[in-house]
Amino acid sequence: MTQRPLKKNAASRVTQREFIMLAILVLAIEAFVLIRFVVTPQWAAFSDIKSTNDMRQITVEKMKADFASLDTFKATLNQLTQGVTDAKAQIPAYVSQEEVLMLIEEKTQTSGVQVGMINFAPPVAIAAAGLVAASDGTTPAEAAPAVPAVITKESVQEPLLVTQNIAITFDGNFEEIMSFFKAMETNLRKVYLAQVSLTSMDDGTLGGTLNISFVSYIDANNFDQYQLDLKMNSGKSNPFTPYSGFGVKKAVIVPAEPDPNLYIYLNSYLDNAQKVIVGQYKAQGSELNFNENKQTKVKMTLTGNKDAFGYTLTLNGAVLKSKGTVTLENGIIQIKVLSLKRKDAKDLVSIVLDVDNQSSAKAVLTILNDDSVKPRVKKGVISNNVTIK
Repeated sequence: MTQRPLKKNAASRVTQREFIMLAILVLAIEAFVLIRFVVTPQWAAFSDIKSTNDMRQITVEKMKADFASLDTFKATLNQLTQGVTDAKAQIPAYVSQEEVLMLIEEKTQTSGVQVGMINFAPPVAIAAAGLVAASDGTTPAEAAPAVPAVITKESVQEPLLVTQNIAITFDGNFEEIMSFFKAMETNLRKVYLAQVSLTSMDDGTLGGTLNISFVSYIDANNFDQYQLDLKMNSGKSNPFTPYSGFGVKKAVIVPAEPDPNLYIYLNSYLDNAQKVIVGQYKAQGSELNFNENKQTKVKMTLTGNKDAFGYTLTLNGAVLKSKGTVTLENGIIQIKVLSLKRKDAKDLVSIVLDVDNQSSAKAVLTILNDDSVKPRVKKGVISNNVTIK
């Protein structure tokens, strides 16, 4: 039996055009899969790497620029460090009486001023925030935090300005005193010369008192201690070996003249100062002045005993009485009169001096440097136990 070939259905045939479109569709699907799952992740990874590399390149360039400026940065750092060191030297982060004593000792040695007594007042602390009014309109006192009673590193919670106030007595000539003031004011460690009072002395020098404030800045992170630089003592190998100069006969020291209890100072009429000054020695506010080129009357009335005395001073009608009694040394009331020689015939400054000693103590009146040709001091009524030198 002979089989007949099957004939294809015309509807199932794929035309050339359809074949091309089908091929294009397959290619499109393959391209989408390739781009979506292969190219896109790789491109994102490449973009991230490139972005990271660009940022690192920028960082490297900045580091290169910074490295090129390293010397400048070091110089700036050294300058800032030195500035902090200088600031701490000017206003240190400690309160030390040793520092005060060492500084005064140094300045007196270079200036020649003699310092007698040094009185320390308790340190006073002020909260730094209280120095500036708060932005909400409160007063500085309201804005300031509480100040601890005892200033330690643990107790300081807010920045503090601590002031150590001292009072000293001193004497010296005008140049020495001005040199001492200048040395204190121009010192690297900042101090404040708050108040000074001067009194002329019988030997032509000046004496007085000076109030000084030492200011410090302290906070919890800025709390130091004063370092005292002491020289090491090498000592001796044998403690019984005498020191150099031991046993050498020393010169006899002549005791200095005692300080006066009361004084009178007479200037020339050409001096730019009071012509006659009468008062109690080294006692602030106990002084009478007369500023005319003519003769005037001075009277001293003394009361008391050999331990202490009181006085009434009269100068050209003005009266000054002692505030309480003045303690005596050796039971003697010392009165000294310092007179400058007359400049010329027009110099008429002079006094007539009366001394009435009603006390049981001996009074010694010493007149120094009076004009030998025409004395400025004329003795008036000198009564009771008064010795004149």
